[in-house]
Amino acid sequence: MRRAGRFLRDNALLLALTALVVLLWSTPVVVPLKILTVLFHEIAHAAAADPRPGARWCA
Repeated sequence: MRRAGRFLRDNALLLALTALVVLLWSTPVVVPLKILTVLFHEIAHAAAADPRPGARWCA
């Protein structure tokens, strides 16, 4: 039981923010966060792509 208490105490802010986002997910308040998340996701795809001209994954 001590582990659970310590986990909650150490991560209280993260848990509170997660609960807040879940509650507000379908509201206009979270739209900028959704857009930012998609932007970061697509940037990760671009960073993983091979930037050389004509480069292919399959030869």
